[in-house]
Amino acid sequence: MKNDESVSVRKSARPLLLMLGLFIFLSSIFAQKKESFFADCGRVWDLAKFNIVSVEDLKREGGLSVEEALRTLLRVQGAGSAWQSSKEWYLIKELAPLDKKFSEEEKTFLLSLFYAVKRPLLTKEELFSLSLNAPLTEYGALKYVTRFIGNTYSCIDEPEEIGFTEQGQTYGRAFDRKLILSKSEENASKPILRKDFYILLASAMNTNVSFGGVSTVEATYFSFYENAAKSTRKEKKVLVHKESLYAKPKFNDDFSLSWNVKKRLLDDDNTFTEITSYSADGRKLASETMCGIRTSCSCKNMVMLIINSGKERKIEYASYLVLTISRYNSDWSESWEETARFDLSDVKIVQDLKMMNPGTLKTFDGQWVPKTISLKSGVFKKEAFYLLHSYGHRYRKDEFNRDSFALFTVADDTSEFKNSKHESLFCGGLDTEDTHILEVMIDGDAKNGFVLHVSPESKEAFEEK
Repeated sequence: MKNDESVSVRKSARPLLLMLGLFIFLSSIFAQKKESFFADCGRVWDLAKFNIVSVEDLKREGGLSVEEALRTLLRVQGAGSAWQSSKEWYLIKELAPLDKKFSEEEKTFLLSLFYAVKRPLLTKEELFSLSLNAPLTEYGALKYVTRFIGNTYSCIDEPEEIGFTEQGQTYGRAFDRKLILSKSEENASKPILRKDFYILLASAMNTNVSFGGVSTVEATYFSFYENAAKSTRKEKKVLVHKESLYAKPKFNDDFSLSWNVKKRLLDDDNTFTEITSYSADGRKLASETMCGIRTSCSCKNMVMLIINSGKERKIEYASYLVLTISRYNSDWSESWEETARFDLSDVKIVQDLKMMNPGTLKTFDGQWVPKTISLKSGVFKKEAFYLLHSYGHRYRKDEFNRDSFALFTVADDTSEFKNSKHESLFCGGLDTEDTHILEVMIDGDAKNGFVLHVSPESKEAFEEK
């Protein structure tokens, strides 16, 4: 009987042993998560160290708003994610109902959140229910933070987490990434304490995140800040430029502009050449930027720079040009530049040509590039330049509407311009709506000066087909 009793005891002990083993295993996992959690708590003060939040913020009691949390997350991602103006907002048709809900500064901030370079934090759809002043809830904090360190498959993809539709998905991902100690959603709708949000953020910043597309790098946000801090402590060499870079610009007989550049500079990397035209009162009219150090500006570019249509259908001509050549060192931290002003005193502009009568403008399928441009009457002349000016009112806010320009020439006198290898449209982004035209003819040479004969801009616009 004793033997039977011992066998029975051993059999009944097995489930207990299995349960004990499972308990020890789960306890060890929980202990690791707990240990990781408290280690991240110790990094909270690094948020102030790297100027992400202030020391005063870390000491403040209570909760924080949705806006405060989102601005903090955007600050971690860096200036590269910050939008410069609210202009893009007024191109997005579905956001029109929200135009009066947010200020211009808030719109700029929100654009940064759903166009963030590294990881977008908001969707456009979420803006319709977003209240920036509302208290940040525990679920809201986890939602934004899991997106902040979410799974992406290139440097510009949206994080997988931005597509989560269920609250449980977010809690599961936060638990897997060791941001929380349990998947309990009990406090999901309750405001999160400010100190708990900062602990959560520090934990996220101390988590490995994949950066990059083809060549993926595993790193933490904290490591990026620490490396940046080290690099700023390195002694920077100041670039000194003692010699004159180029001679005074001069016109050539074909109305192109040229200048001299020291030969050794022509092959330098990280260099740019820019020519900008200005009105008599110093307002910037147009500019042409080229990579590398250049020695000339073509006749077509010169016409584009000198003749510009201003606002309210008034022609405005450039009074002077500024030539700028810039060079940056290898890490782009230092630069030098030289500028030369070139007055257009040798160029006389006379508006003595007849106003043109636009016809139709046809485009390639699905593209903005004009395929053919025709006139109702008259012809395009092979010795003339034709400037197209589009008043593309694409923004819901008028102050952001911008004009666009294009220039073309024809091989022979014709009533229809065809975009081909012989007759090509010279432009960088013409909007084909509300497009007008003017004619330019050039007389003279570099020695005696130039006369630009110009027509008034057409009152009528081209019909699009």
